Amino acid sequence: MRNYGTKIKLLELYRLLKTYSDDEHPLAAIDLCRMLEEKGITASRRTVYRDIQVLTEYGVDILYTRLPKQGFFIAKRRFELPEVRILLDAVLAAPFITNKKTAELTKKLCGLLNSYQAAEVSGQICVDQCEKLGNEEIYYTINTIHHAISELKKNSILLPSQRDRRSESAV
Repeated sequence: MRNYGTKIKLLELYRLLKTYSDDEHPLAAIDLCRMLEEKGITASRRTVYRDIQVLTEYGVDILYTRLPKQGFFIAKRRFELPEVRILLDAVLAAPFITNKKTAELTKKLCGLLNSYQAAEVSGQICVDQCEKLGNEEIYYTINTIHHAISELKKNSILLPSQRDRRSESAV
């Protein structure tokens, strides 16, 4: 059981660093110990240092800084804040994405940021004021088109009005 707890601790440490650290908000080892303890995971500062080394060896870009305060933070993320902002702008501007799907995608994209960045970005987004279509069928249509293209097949997409006419003529 000890090994299982060690693995959970390592995963939780990684999650804490991803969620609550950046170059402006580094986390000291003692802070990480306290945060782990709140999750029911006991850890000493020494084990936190060792676990950070394991994460670094695995490829996580964790840096140590003394300013603005002493601590560790994840330096390089899969998507940086400007990249997420560009993607959010694209989602917000796309009229074919419904308001509901826009809200879902916005939440997912903000999940790529740490909690401080996500709060900042979320406060600057207003989904309901964008003019959007209400047809969620567009996602299936796009998927069908991509599937046909990847298999080099011909494809014809019927608009809802065309489908209605076709079904009327079949009667």
